[in-house]
Amino acid sequence: MPEWLKGTDCKSVDYVYGGSNPPPSTIIERNIMPSSSNNFDEVLLADLRKIQHSSLLDVGCGMGVYSEIIKNVFPDETIEMHAVEPTEKYITEYNLKEKYDVVFNETIQDFTKKVEKIYDVILCSDVLEHLYLSEAIDTIDCLTYNCRHLIMMWPTGQNQGWYEGNYFEKHKCNISLIDLKRFDIRHYKNELLDPPTYIPVYHYALIKGIHR
Repeated sequence: MPEWLKGTDCKSVDYVYGGSNPPPSTIIERNIMPSSSNNFDEVLLADLRKIQHSSLLDVGCGMGVYSEIIKNVFPDETIEMHAVEPTEKYITEYNLKEKYDVVFNETIQDFTKKVEKIYDVILCSDVLEHLYLSEAIDTIDCLTYNCRHLIMMWPTGQNQGWYEGNYFEKHKCNISLIDLKRFDIRHYKNELLDPPTYIPVYHYALIKGIHR
C-alpha cells in the first residue's frame, strides 16, 4: 500500500501520478439505470492515455456506454473490447454484441473462475457495490491477476434495492480505502457531492495488476 494512503480517509485523498490531464472530451450524459455514473469519465480517459490499453474488459457493462466513449475518444486505435454482463436482457436491449468484440453473459464471480486472458485494462464501474464486501475484495484480487491495470469506480452510502425485478442491481456493500490496502493503488480520487444526491460519495481508483 502506498505511503500516501496510510492513515487517510476516503474524504480527503486526491492523488494523481505523473502526467497532465488532457483537454476535455465529449462525454455521454447519463443518469438512468442501468448506466454507471459519469463523474470520473475524464479521469478515466486521462489514465487510459497514460497506460497500455489495446485490450480492455468492461465488467458489468450495462448499456455499453464505455464502449462508445472509448471508441469515440480513440478513433484511430484498434482496441479489443470484451464485456461481462450477467443480465441477458441488457445484452439484447442495448445491442451489446455490436458494441463489444465478445460479451460474456455471466456473473463476474463465474467469469473469474475460468478467465485465462490477460487484459491491458479491466474496467469495473459501478459493479463491486453489488457484491458483499468479502466477495468484492476477492473479485478485485482475482481481476488483478488477469490485467495490467484495474480501474474501479464505485459509490458509498447509496442505498439501492432491486431495479425492475433485477436483483443484480441491489447494493450490498460500502468499499473503503482501508478495504483496498492490500492492492497497489496508483491513482485515487473521490467526490463528496454537495448538495447530496443519490450517490453521497463516489470513488475512483487505478490499481496496478500483477502483469507488467
